Amino acid sequence: MHLFPMLGVVGVFDNSLFSAMHGSLVTSSLIRETTENESANEGYRFSQEEETYNI
Repeated sequence: MHLFPMLGVVGVFDNSLFSAMHGSLVTSSLIRETTENESANEGYRFSQEEETYNI
């Protein structure tokens, strides 16, 4: 097999791994545990300027 097709295959697998890790990090930073007395939507105000999550 030549160099360029091998680099293409490696690039596809590398990008899929990066996408999976990035999605996992974003999801885990957006989702947090709530208690029985707390709404899942608490802490967010419509059209707020500052973000409610951190990475």
